[in-house]
Amino acid sequence: EIFLFSLPMVECNGLLAEELGEQISAGGFFSNDDFKIFSQIIRETSLSGLLKSYRLVGKYGAAYALARMCSPEIGCDVILYAQSTSALFGERLYEIFLVVKRYDVDKFQTFVKSKMSTLRKSPTLTKIGETIPSFLKIVSSKNEKIEIRLETTEIIQRYERGWFDKLDHIQ
Repeated sequence: EIFLFSLPMVECNGLLAEELGEQISAGGFFSNDDFKIFSQIIRETSLSGLLKSYRLVGKYGAAYALARMCSPEIGCDVILYAQSTSALFGERLYEIFLVVKRYDVDKFQTFVKSKMSTLRKSPTLTKIGETIPSFLKIVSSKNEKIEIRLETTEIIQRYERGWFDKLDHIQ
């Protein structure tokens, strides 16, 4: 099972906007205390033995982070609430994907929620989907139905090709 653990603070259109030649915009606030506790919760959860995998959402946002989690054999089927395809690639600090074994879901949710009560700003822990063989599938059910469906081998090939393309421009 795949969860999104999020402490909404700062949101921006980030690196994708920069690459598209759009104006970069951001908004929100930052709380050192909340970030410290949020980080501690993530650390304690990672040490608990309840996680199969995790990935911090960073540059290029949630869709990119999910794509980078894929292997040739393992993908995911998730629902992410976004108002546009570009919003799926927006950067929202602080978010992390957590993958949990099905039989550990209840124990995991109880563990994380017991830790969340110490934060002033409420984080969210949302089950967004599950792992599936060989495909990345992202559906959004807000405003318009956005669907991204790619074979995981294609994702990996595109990623590697992108690196080669970038490196060719450096030489």
